[in-house]
Amino acid sequence: MALNIEKKDAFMYMEKFTPIRFGPSIRYFGGRPREGCLAISITGVVCVVILQSDGTTITSSESLGSLRSRLKVVDLCYGKNGDFLVAASDGVVSSAIQCYKVTLRLQQEKCVITSQALPSFYPNCYIITSGSAADKTCTRVTHLRFVIREAADAIVVCIAGNNDSIVELWELREKQIPLHKMFLSQSMDSKLKTVCWQHHASARTPSQVVALTTPRSSIYDSNPPPSYILAAYQDSTIKCFYRESLHLVCSITINPSACRLDEAGVTLPGSATLISDMQLTWTGCALLTIDSLSQLYLYRLSPITDPGGPVSPNYAVTLLEYCMMTGVDWWDILIGLKPGMIESISDKMSDTFNRQPPALQQYYLRDRKSVV
Repeated sequence: MALNIEKKDAFMYMEKFTPIRFGPSIRYFGGRPREGCLAISITGVVCVVILQSDGTTITSSESLGSLRSRLKVVDLCYGKNGDFLVAASDGVVSSAIQCYKVTLRLQQEKCVITSQALPSFYPNCYIITSGSAADKTCTRVTHLRFVIREAADAIVVCIAGNNDSIVELWELREKQIPLHKMFLSQSMDSKLKTVCWQHHASARTPSQVVALTTPRSSIYDSNPPPSYILAAYQDSTIKCFYRESLHLVCSITINPSACRLDEAGVTLPGSATLISDMQLTWTGCALLTIDSLSQLYLYRLSPITDPGGPVSPNYAVTLLEYCMMTGVDWWDILIGLKPGMIESISDKMSDTFNRQPPALQQYYLRDRKSVV
């Protein structure tokens, strides 16, 4: 389910939100999806486990590429037809970022894994500095993420050196390749269309990236969908970039000198902490971070439609309606609201809900009560 930008002000839910169909990777008879998991090993092997209705499992494995290599960073993306898109790197900046399409199918109660190589690319910092060895300060790929988990059109790559790091944004674009006339026929165009990865933007910081996160999904039906890219650095700084040109929206620093208490309640001196991992919530309204001392940090994010601005009642209503339609948890939306906005938001939601057809009201009545 996604928000139709052209009809975002419509009152009818079925006009405002449009369904986006994603096919399951493996189906039961009748099209019902099967449950299972997919994993990629450090040696480049794709492993699949499928859960059967009788409690048994079907397991299978296959090499990701034609040549096995040691992988350092890997990320997965889901295709609308049930395929998996895989981006992998061995961690060396001089090696290409390899991309694959993994397809699963059942054949006589055996899982057949098919891996197809897709266009790859080299980090832009390596391409620029390949002619000068003195400028090669960034030597290893540390993080790799698809910008949207359900869209394979953009990848974020983090390259680190001894004292700094670079965040690069790559986008999948359609490109026309001119053909020589000797290869053309009367039914062929003079230019061949293909897709390739193109460097979009870079952001350099004098500190190493220790964690990277991107949205799990996008509620907007647009191309490209607006999104945030958040990077945590070794100096305990978290930077929020907007996808368009990697514009810096905000930057915060976790206080490394904060005091903590032991089991007896005695105050201990603060010690330097490192951010271990972080994750965005399903609606992208909040960021959860954990450091090396197992301390949790929760941050509110500004609306993706107005980076750096406050949460407006209309924006909150749209997100709450999206949660009601999809079943996504809505707690992270509420923590960003001011107390004076609650009544106006409830009135807007009630007014819009009462305009829906009776059958639709009855269907979403329980979800509306839990939200409002």
